[in-house]
Amino acid sequence: MEKFLIALTLSSIFIITACSDQNNNGAEALNNDELAESLEPGTFTTIKKEDIDFTETSGDMDITINSIEVAEFIYNEEFYGYYDGPTEATAIIFDLSIENTSDDDLIINPAQSTITTNTGNQIDASFDFTDTSFMNGEFFGNVTKNGKVYFSTDKIEDDINSVRWIMNGVTNEDYRELGEKIDLDIDL
Repeated sequence: MEKFLIALTLSSIFIITACSDQNNNGAEALNNDELAESLEPGTFTTIKKEDIDFTETSGDMDITINSIEVAEFIYNEEFYGYYDGPTEATAIIFDLSIENTSDDDLIINPAQSTITTNTGNQIDASFDFTDTSFMNGEFFGNVTKNGKVYFSTDKIEDDINSVRWIMNGVTNEDYRELGEKIDLDIDL
C-alpha cells in the first residue's frame, strides 16, 4: 500500500509539473502574439490616388500599373524602437499586375525599381512593405502576379504631381536581357 501511495504521489507531481509547463508555454505564446500585434509598423493615410490602368511591355512581360497612391505614413511608436528612420514618411505605392506571357521562366523585379518625383526626390523600392510576391522577381511561364510596390522616404511637404518609374527590363534565368528597361513618366 505504501508503494502505491508513493507512486500516486509521484504521478501527481509529474502531472502537475507537465500541466504547469504547458501553461507557461501558452503564456509565452500569448505574450509573443501581443508583441507581434503591438509591432504593427504604422498607419497609411491616402493623400492622392490615381487610377492609371496603363500597360507597358518588356520582352514577354506585360506590366500593368493599376493605380498609384501617394500616402502619408506615421510609424507606430512601439515599432519605432525597432526602426531608426523618421517617425513620419511619404509613401508612393504602385498597385501592379505583371504577366509572363511566354512558356519560359522569366525575371523582372519591381521590388528593385526606382522612382523620381517632381519634388526632386529619388526613391528606391522599400522592402519593408512591398508584397513578397514581387521580392525575388521570378515569374514562371504563363503566370500573373498582382501586388503593391512601396517607395517610402522622409516626409515630402510639397505636392507630388508626377513620378518617373525606372526598372530593369526582363531577363531569363541566366540574366540575359530579353526586354527593354521600363522608364515611364506618369502625371498624377
